Amino acid sequence: MLRHRTGEGVRRRVGSWLILAVLVSGCATHRAGYQPTVNDQTDVWFAQHMVPHLLQDTSIAYLTRARLTDPELVRIAHRIYRRERLEAARLVEWLAERGLSPHGHSHQPGGRLRRSDLERLSQLDGVALDLAFVKVMTARDHAGTKLAATEAQDGGVPAIRQLAHQLLAEEQARTATLQSWRRTWSKSHASRPPTTIGRDPQAPTAAGPCYVSRRSQWSMTAVWMVAA
Repeated sequence: MLRHRTGEGVRRRVGSWLILAVLVSGCATHRAGYQPTVNDQTDVWFAQHMVPHLLQDTSIAYLTRARLTDPELVRIAHRIYRRERLEAARLVEWLAERGLSPHGHSHQPGGRLRRSDLERLSQLDGVALDLAFVKVMTARDHAGTKLAATEAQDGGVPAIRQLAHQLLAEEQARTATLQSWRRTWSKSHASRPPTTIGRDPQAPTAAGPCYVSRRSQWSMTAVWMVAA
């Protein structure tokens, strides 16, 4: 049992470091003298913002996939981890061919991973983690959909536009699945008393089921220092 708990603690730390590495990365750099052309400026904008978005999604999936309790959510997390790593790699390679690198974060409302999201996902377990995962990923998919829709409509490079259409379809489908899961869960728990899973006894009632428990076994401040 001790070995199992120790292993899980290590996985949580590694997952958080992966996310933090994405969060603290710098903004894009580019080859001296390079300027996007009229034909590919939307594509460059899309790639530089979508890469950190995808990498953060991948990090969330890595951090949560072994601790989610609902099989459907576990499948979603595994799918995100498999697919979005490859999609991010394609965009990174395309940028690198032009001497460019991604931005440190997506700069889109709802698309930037916050420390509060990290704390929630790293500290919660059970149903509380399932609910937090659905909430965070739904918001992130809304932001990713806006990015992909812009490229799909205005992009000038066929390969990047095709990838944007693929991402748009994936994120719209995932949003629908997550919203359906949340509605089903709400209906099945409508007649039950309010849950206190993950709630601090001193917290106000309005905090809801996604409240971050204070029973963390490690300091996020220390992780930020190590990651930096």
